[in-house]
Amino acid sequence: MTTRKTSTSPSRNWGTWPRPEPGNTAFCVKSAQAVGDALTVAMFAPGEFVKISGKSIGKGYAGAMKRWNFAGEKASHGTEKTHRSAGGIGNNTEPGKVWKNKKMAGHMGARNVTVSSIMIVDVRPEENLILVKGPVPGPVNGLVMVRKY
Repeated sequence: MTTRKTSTSPSRNWGTWPRPEPGNTAFCVKSAQAVGDALTVAMFAPGEFVKISGKSIGKGYAGAMKRWNFAGEKASHGTEKTHRSAGGIGNNTEPGKVWKNKKMAGHMGARNVTVSSIMIVDVRPEENLILVKGPVPGPVNGLVMVRKY
C-alpha cells in the first residue's frame, strides 16, 4: 500500500509506527498523554469491556445462498440447473425495476466490522499483548482497533 508523504511525516518525526490507512480518527484520551507518546496496553485492565474494530475476512464473489442464507430451490421433481439460485427478484410490469438493497449474489466480506462488549481477560504489558474473550474480526495477525467504552 502506498501512503502519501503527508500522512507518514508526523509518524517519522515522532518515531512511531505510521497508520496503515490514512483517514480521520478521533481520540478521546482522558489521561495526560502528550503528542507522540506511545499508546501501550497498560491503559487497559482485566475485566474491562471494549469494542474491537477490524476488516472482516474477504470471501470473494458469493452466491445468494452463501451470502444471505437463502434456502435455494428443491432438488427434485423437475428442477433443472437452478438449485442454488436466488429465485424471483421482483414484481411484474409495475414497478418494472429491482428495488434497492435487494439481497442478491455479490462480493462478500472485506468490510469494516465492530464487535462490542468484548471482555479483557488478561493484559501483558511486557509483551504488549491483550487477551480477550470472544470474537475478533479479521484474519489471523490482522490489524484491529481496540477502544474503551
